[in-house]
Amino acid sequence: MKRVAMRLWYYRLTPLLAFGAVCLLMIFSLVHQLQQWRALLTEQPQTVATSPAPSRGAVDLVQLSGLFGTAAAPNAPPRSTSLPLTLMGSFVSAQGDRSTALIKVSGKPSQRVLVGQEVMPGIRLESVHPQHAVILREGVTELLLFPRAKEARLSLRGGDQAAYPAFSTAQLGKLPAVQMAKQARRRFELLLQGMNSEQ
Repeated sequence: MKRVAMRLWYYRLTPLLAFGAVCLLMIFSLVHQLQQWRALLTEQPQTVATSPAPSRGAVDLVQLSGLFGTAAAPNAPPRSTSLPLTLMGSFVSAQGDRSTALIKVSGKPSQRVLVGQEVMPGIRLESVHPQHAVILREGVTELLLFPRAKEARLSLRGGDQAAYPAFSTAQLGKLPAVQMAKQARRRFELLLQGMNSEQ
């Protein structure tokens, strides 16, 4: 019976003693950290004597302007590439770095190229869009177009016309959305006529 009572007290007191020990360790740690923090706040910053920088002649900005090449004109649209490349397909991902393009180099089969990979030595795929891809050649961005868009762009004569021909009225009339809109308009007009006749 005495052993049972001792075990019972042992099992009850062990967690309390462990908790008390952990609390004491945390209090000591907190006091130590507060002392270090107070020492850092009261410590005077040390000043380091520095010698003045040697004076040099004035820098000629005109000479330095071409140091890293000339900057491209801001907001200038990229020009179409003159390389023997043809865009055969574009797969645009919501994550731009996962987009891919099927690019055909003249005389070779099409190859799948991820954004950031080299198409040819020195030519890197910069980005992929639904209608074109952008490549980077010697720091200059260029457009890589689908064959049909490239032909249409070459046939244009300096206007801001669309790369594809516009739909004719007959072609637009065949679209299901246009037919549905016409039907909805007729129903609406009949509804208005019915409301006007009731008044």
